[in-house]
Amino acid sequence: MAFIMKKSDMIVYAVILIIAVILFAWRYNGAEQALTARIYVEGELFETLNLRDSVQIQIESSLGYNAVEIEGSGVRMVLADCRSQDCIRMGTITRQGQIIACLPNRVVIRLDGMPGEDDFDAFAG
Repeated sequence: MAFIMKKSDMIVYAVILIIAVILFAWRYNGAEQALTARIYVEGELFETLNLRDSVQIQIESSLGYNAVEIEGSGVRMVLADCRSQDCIRMGTITRQGQIIACLPNRVVIRLDGMPGEDDFDAFAG
């Protein structure tokens, strides 16, 4: 038994494929444009920055000092006065959901999509 597609079937499949491609392209492009870096210090939101900006932020808290750099489409920790320096070795993060954490200084940087999505509920102290 051979499977033969009618012209109307091919048109329906073509329309479904076109819609899927448009939705995928829209979702991918929208996610790239909407990325924000949320910087938390000691469990509180310190600053929210758009990844399109090129900026360096200094963070001084009761626990220590950190410097964060946003450049291109990524974020990285460029300076920390903690002993381990693990946060600096994490390198540049560029995708939604990625995190850089300086645990001794309680500084967390998270890349998120649109403002309000996937906020932290709480930090363990």
